[in-house]
Amino acid sequence: MTGRTSDISHVCEFGWYEWVKYNWKRAEYTEEKEKLGRYLGPTEPGEGSVKSYYVLMSNGQVVTNTTIRKLLPQEYEDKTV
Repeated sequence: MTGRTSDISHVCEFGWYEWVKYNWKRAEYTEEKEKLGRYLGPTEPGEGSVKSYYVLMSNGQVVTNTTIRKLLPQEYEDKTV
C-alpha cells in the first residue's frame, strides 16, 4: 500500500512455542544471565521496541524481552538444559 517493503524478520525468526534462551537481567548479554523459555511471538505494536518478543518463563509468567536466541543443537541434546 505504501510502496515500501515491510520488515517481517521478527515474525519469521522463531517458531511459535520454540525453546529460546532469554536475557533475564536486561543488561549486557552474557551466558550467565540466560534463562530457558518459550517463544510466544512478537509484541504488539507500541509495546516495547520494534524487535521485542513475548517469552513464557518457567513459572508461567509472560514477559517481553528484546534479547533472545535459539537453542544451539548441542543444547537440545543436553538433558541439563
